[in-house]
Amino acid sequence: MATLVKTDYLNIIKSAFENHEISKEYSIDINCFERNENYPNSEGIHFESKIFCGEIFMYFGTMKYLEAQFVIFETGSDNTIIKDDLDKTEIVNEINQFLDSRTMELKNIV
Repeated sequence: MATLVKTDYLNIIKSAFENHEISKEYSIDINCFERNENYPNSEGIHFESKIFCGEIFMYFGTMKYLEAQFVIFETGSDNTIIKDDLDKTEIVNEINQFLDSRTMELKNIV
């Protein structure tokens, strides 16, 4: 009988975020979370700088989906994506695309 191997979504998300240019260009505090009690099972990060904040979480259990939110304080811009049933490569790609768009938005206001 095959054993189920738990995917380490937290490290996938954290690594994708830390390797993205946005984390290198801005001073960002990152907090990691694993939610199980009173939430759907999820792993992810909350990040915050002086000009923006956001969260990227992977929810898993009966449904599996990536949710990312990004708020720019000065403009009140609030962007959210939800993507269903992604593998590791797709998670990283979605995070990169989401952060690329936010980086372009930040460059227009900073």
